[in-house]
Amino acid sequence: MNRGDMVELNMHKMLCVGKIKDAKTYLGVLQEYRATQEQMDINLQEGTLTELSLDAIYTCTIHSQSEQVCCTGRVRERYCNENGKMFVFDIHNGFYKININ
Repeated sequence: MNRGDMVELNMHKMLCVGKIKDAKTYLGVLQEYRATQEQMDINLQEGTLTELSLDAIYTCTIHSQSEQVCCTGRVRERYCNENGKMFVFDIHNGFYKININ
């Protein structure tokens, strides 16, 4: 995983009772991956930050030039800075490769 890799985020499960699961796919660009903290900083390309729920489990797919990997996790925080609409994603249970063949 490298800076600039494309990221797709899809809601897997809503944790709040009574809330509806979002079917939208959010696109972003990986800015930083911190392996020791199991976190990623992602720049949201489409949509608004408030659409990302802090009370949901998401499936995150990272498209690099050589492979595609997935993980599940939660959005820890959302903020705007000079890089754009950013969010911090906490990774749960590591990554797995997507076998395309």
